[in-house]
Amino acid sequence: MSTTHRLRILAFVSLAVIAALAGCRDSMPHSFTWPASGDTVPSHPKPPEGGYYTDWDPYAATLEVTPAKDVNPVRTQHVLIATIRDKDGQPLPNRRVEWVIAEGGVGDIVQVDESGFRASRGYKLTNRFAVSHTNNGPHVLDMGTPDPSDDIHLTAGQTWCIITSPVEGTTHVIAFAPGIYDSTKHKVFVVKRWSDVAR
Repeated sequence: MSTTHRLRILAFVSLAVIAALAGCRDSMPHSFTWPASGDTVPSHPKPPEGGYYTDWDPYAATLEVTPAKDVNPVRTQHVLIATIRDKDGQPLPNRRVEWVIAEGGVGDIVQVDESGFRASRGYKLTNRFAVSHTNNGPHVLDMGTPDPSDDIHLTAGQTWCIITSPVEGTTHVIAFAPGIYDSTKHKVFVVKRWSDVAR
């Protein structure tokens, strides 16, 4: 078999795999990214021109974030959990969630779910903007304390973001799932109040 023939077969098989992954419910809906172990690569949330204005992820239907409202002491941290579901209520892995802290309030993003091996895995761009992707399977977010009851158990289709504030006030977080086409279902607004209980 000639080298040219082998290259053609390899190219055909590669394209077939990419095409198959593009249509899978559990794959990244608009792009195939290579595994990477180096720097995280910020990426665009939607496909390029042509696909941008369409329902390019027909499986993603709803976004949920818990808790939607809560009160914490200042100088503590709070974990927000996002879940993306399909129209039947089943969680979807490999879906992007953007975390935005609205201007005018207190609080910062401390950490975001950076799990995975793709170059496009989650990342914190600033203290007010971060990106994560829903998980492929169950994980435990170990809070690093001796008490296992404060650990967070995640399922497939979930991702997380941790916020904090050193001062009293309100943090408004917008969680956005760009893969959800319905504009009434792709954003969740979270309100977090911080209280100085030491006073």
